[in-house]
Amino acid sequence: MTQKQLHMELKRLLVELSVTYDLQNEQVKTYLYKSKALYIMKIILSSLATLGMFLSIFLPVLMLQIITVMLSVATLTLVCADKGNSYERFYQKNQQPIQKLWELKEESFMLLSQLCYSPYEEEEMVKQFQLLCQKREKLYANLLLVSSHTRKKLSASLDHVSFSTNDFSKVEPYYIPEALRFFDENN
Repeated sequence: MTQKQLHMELKRLLVELSVTYDLQNEQVKTYLYKSKALYIMKIILSSLATLGMFLSIFLPVLMLQIITVMLSVATLTLVCADKGNSYERFYQKNQQPIQKLWELKEESFMLLSQLCYSPYEEEEMVKQFQLLCQKREKLYANLLLVSSHTRKKLSASLDHVSFSTNDFSKVEPYYIPEALRFFDENN
């Protein structure tokens, strides 16, 4: 692999990791927002149940209707709490793969920096690049939210990119990492 080929492949890897990171992070945040919304709903429903309890004391004529409504509200509160907890657990479970994806993105950035700005041994760089690719595949197996279909679509769109001219118009989703702009301005 020549220096130019390695440079292009590293750029491609950096774009792929950046887009995958953003997709995964965005979807995980959605679960966090759902968890927070359900927590707020649980607080509101708990307040309504408490209000119903006080009303049943002061309005004994409507006690049966108020108790029926309170039981419905209490059930709904439990459902919201359970669903919110499951979203929270899902968010926590996906934090580690996202962190590893970020670290892998940083490693590829550092390797690209080393390739651009410092002397290197070609064989060592190729080995490091292959190691990054192996880590990427292992990490992709643990990504629950960015489907293999999405990654294949991204990879196919990256096949149409000319990394020597940085024509990113065909990349889906349309995203140019700041890192590549930095390298283009300084090379």
